[in-house]
Amino acid sequence: RIQLAGVYNGTRQGDFTLSGEDFGDTISLNVAWNLFSGGADRARLFEAKQKRREAVYTMDSLRNQVASQVRQALAHLAAAREQVVLQRQSVTLVEENRDLAKNEYEAGETSLVRLNEAQRDLTTTYGRLAQALVSYHLARQRLLAATGQNLAPFRKK
Repeated sequence: RIQLAGVYNGTRQGDFTLSGEDFGDTISLNVAWNLFSGGADRARLFEAKQKRREAVYTMDSLRNQVASQVRQALAHLAAAREQVVLQRQSVTLVEENRDLAKNEYEAGETSLVRLNEAQRDLTTTYGRLAQALVSYHLARQRLLAATGQNLAPFRKK
């Protein structure tokens, strides 16, 4: 560290007329060099290396967490998609069952209770299909969130 300082001043006692003898000046140059810091430099260097190592570890940990979240979101999306397919197949089968019960009732071969049960089963199956669709869309949004794609509409262009 280098420091340069200069001072120019004047003093007079008695009257207010100043002459050249009443002025003085001083110039100084200070140089400071740390020859021995008691190991503080090495300690700061070690601390900086440790902080860097910690930052790398934190970054790797976050990268692994994000990758895990994306894998889980993909697995949930695949499972939800499969549930939608299964529930649609179930709706088709239950509709056929309800149509059979309706035809049997109209032919007088079964009771109204059986037709009501078939209709209730169909309503329940449609409810399960709706739940499967909601789960699918929720899983899709979670995947978009895990990959950061749900923020795309908010990014500045």
